[in-house]
This record gives sequence, structure tokens and C-alpha cells, in this order.
Amino acid sequence: MTRKTIKVNDLSDFWDEFVISIWQLSYLVEMGMQVNQLGFQEWCRVNETDFYRNIIIMTYIILLCIAVLVPVRLVRIFAIPLADFTFYLSFVYATTRLLKILNVDAFFGSIVLMIQKMIAILVKFLFVFLVFWFTYAVCHISLAGHYKETPNITDITLPWLLFSNGAFEIFGEADDEDKTGNVSDCTQANFNWDDITETSVQCWFKTTMVPIVLFTYMLVSSIMLVNLVTALLTKKYEDVSRYSHIYWKYKLYDRLVE
Repeated sequence: MTRKTIKVNDLSDFWDEFVISIWQLSYLVEMGMQVNQLGFQEWCRVNETDFYRNIIIMTYIILLCIAVLVPVRLVRIFAIPLADFTFYLSFVYATTRLLKILNVDAFFGSIVLMIQKMIAILVKFLFVFLVFWFTYAVCHISLAGHYKETPNITDITLPWLLFSNGAFEIFGEADDEDKTGNVSDCTQANFNWDDITETSVQCWFKTTMVPIVLFTYMLVSSIMLVNLVTALLTKKYEDVSRYSHIYWKYKLYDRLVE
């Protein structure tokens, strides 16, 4: 699938989206037929998850039509990425629906149940990661001078800086510049008592602190926190696997009722 830009005006560039939209329209047609038989409120009560799926599909189709047909450049600038976002979101929703269908099988149903329990642990443990993540990001941006490199920083750039500084270090990935203490506007960080200046002291401090802060953050996040959450997931796996056949029967009953 080709990536769209705000300069795309040819309808032929959107043929793949149109094909998928026709396939997704079948869900809306099916909903219309069932609503005609049961009524809208009754259908929503019985098919709550399908209702949210169809909302996502309708939003995607509307945004796609706006991105293709509306000639206003400012509208297309926001319509195209929003349409892409809802398009990807519909596939995420389809994946979760597929996992629910797998509950009918004893083997796959147990795996899906374990995944659900583990995701709940990860969501709760994410707050602990965010505490260290945010602290490291602020310190690293200040020490490495990333904030000064973007004088026209916006509200969109700042969250991205906070995310990119510390995200991949959790998994042990570190930039070579951070390992060596490379700081912008500090080409020479030698501390010389004979020719001491404010700039030399600040550069020496920053180039020294960048690898130290990186080492401390990776020690805590990549080793301690990751191993801790791994231990929690392992314990949850053992607890769930012990009674997975009982949980699976309840899930199968709920699926059959649905």
C-alpha cells in the first residue's frame, strides 16, 4: 500500500483503499439487515462490540471520502492521517475479534486468556516505567541539548522528544553519542584549571553526566524493571495455566451465548 501525502489528487492512487472500503462496507450492510429485523436498540444490545467496529468503519470511510473529494488543502492535511489512523485501528479491532473467536478451542482459548491476564499486568506496570522514563527523558533532553537544537519547538515536538529519549533504552538500545557523552555545542569538554571558564565547566559536567545518567537508567529499566515484570508474568502464567481449562469453559459459554 502506497503512503499518501497532501499532494495526492489522483483518484487512482486510492484504489487499494477503495477495495478495502468495499469489503468493510459489507459489515455495514449486514448491520442494516439485522437492524431492519431486530431494531436498532435491540441490535446494539446484542451486538455491542460490532456496534463499535462499525463506528470505526464508518469514520474511516467518511474521512477517506473527505481526503479524496474535498479540494481544500487544509482539510486534506488532517483528513488523510486521520483516515489512516482509523484504518489501522479497524485492523487492531479485527485482531481482537479474531482472538475472541479462538476461545472456542481449548488450546488457543487458554493462550488468549493468558494474554489477557498478562496485558492487564503490563498496563498496571506501565506506570512504574513511565516514572523512570519521564525522569530520564527530561534529564537527557536538558543535558544533551536537544531542546536547544529545536528553538521553534512546538507542542507536538516536545511529546516526541520525551518519548524518543528513553523508549528504546528500556530494551538495551543506546545511542553511541550518549555512551561517549557527546553534547551539542560542546566539542571540547576537557577540564583545565589553568583556563577555566563557565562554558568549560558546564560542558565537562554535561558530557560526564550523560553516560552516567544513561547507565543508571538502563540499569534500573532494562535490568531491574524488565526482570521484575518478567517474573510477574511468569507467576501469572503459572497461576492461569493451573486453572486454564476451567476459565476456558466459562469463556466458551460466553462466546456461545454471544
